[in-house]
Amino acid sequence: MRRWSPSAAALGALAFLAVLSASAPTLPKTLAEVMRETVSANPEVLRDRALVRAADHRVDERFAGFLPKLDLDADTGWEYSNSPTTRTRAEKLPGDPSDLKLWRTEGQVTLRQLIFDGFETSSREVAAEAERTAAERRLSATSERIALRVSEVYLGVMSTAELLRLAVDNEAYHREIVGKVRDRVEQGLTDQIELNLAESRLAQAMSRLTQRRGEQRAAEARYLELVGALPKDLELPQSSSAFAPTDVDLAIDDALHVNPRVLAAAAVLDARRADIDAARAKMYPRLNFEVNGATGRNLDGEIGRDSHVNVMLRLRYDLFNGMLDVATISRRTFEASAAAQADGEARRRVREETRVTYRLLYAAVARVSPLRDTVDAAMRTVDGYRAQYDLGKRTLLDLLDSRSEYFEAQSELVLADYAVLGAHYRLFFSMGRLREVLEK
Repeated sequence: MRRWSPSAAALGALAFLAVLSASAPTLPKTLAEVMRETVSANPEVLRDRALVRAADHRVDERFAGFLPKLDLDADTGWEYSNSPTTRTRAEKLPGDPSDLKLWRTEGQVTLRQLIFDGFETSSREVAAEAERTAAERRLSATSERIALRVSEVYLGVMSTAELLRLAVDNEAYHREIVGKVRDRVEQGLTDQIELNLAESRLAQAMSRLTQRRGEQRAAEARYLELVGALPKDLELPQSSSAFAPTDVDLAIDDALHVNPRVLAAAAVLDARRADIDAARAKMYPRLNFEVNGATGRNLDGEIGRDSHVNVMLRLRYDLFNGMLDVATISRRTFEASAAAQADGEARRRVREETRVTYRLLYAAVARVSPLRDTVDAAMRTVDGYRAQYDLGKRTLLDLLDSRSEYFEAQSELVLADYAVLGAHYRLFFSMGRLREVLEK
């Protein structure tokens, strides 16, 4: 009798688990889940996140200017001295050389605390904090842009799949018609011309089906490149119309207060203005509190130890440096002016984008209802013509034309439905709220 070994049993258990996991149903991938995973792993987002961390440390660098500085200097080595001190030293005997060769050792500790620097340090800290805010807003703007791209490829995959399904049904319908017409030709009820017409329309349906398959593969390729995985078990997103603003002016006002692109431009402008204040600080004196303690041995030809401690206020005032500070202030003033123009342009673009997307959204919504009525009417026409064709009251051309009209109306309705979803997402992107809405 064959006996199971432990290794064989383990392999059998693993095989059973593999079959079980393969047969288990997978949950649909929602747009919010795909968006969240893609944004968190996107290289552009990771780059901007690293820049935010760098900006955090830049703030720490600027804040360090407020803290005391403690310096230690120490040195030792051989020194040759020939000075009035060595020549007139008390222990010098007649005939002794006037110079001395000694081993010198010296060390000092200096504590320095900034008291006033014309507000340069505080201005630099304000600029660094504004730069950090700008980096954070740029990260949000990049995340919003990636989220919009995810929504586009996600809806692209779903819409092309729906269009492909319609093309498959259309091709099957025409194939069925060709079969019926061929039977009628064999029975002598119609002629070869009708069969040629049916086969011609079938060839058109097959061509459209091939086109739809190519569009679906292209949509899947775009999804794969952005998301990093092939689309599988996607779930149709719920309508987000409840979150859409009811007035274009409200949408624009919200966008100007929330959109991260606007906020990033405003933060950059704050940073450039703080840079001007930092440059103007050079026009003021600098005051430090300093404590210096030093000790040494055999210094400058004096044998023995020499120690001292100084506690003082030290004032430094740069009276003239070749007009460098004036040039720096002028340069930073123009940089702030450029940042102000960029801030205004960012606001203008967001206003324009929000207004345009708002109009496009409601134009897309307005198309859906007439298209739905068109599809219903075309479907009833196809059913009626099919019955009348079987009774000989309608020509094959009438039937095929009605079916073609029905297929085109269905395709237009699918595109319109997904256009409404996409227009909502683009409006929320213009307002800077796309990720927020997708997470609800």
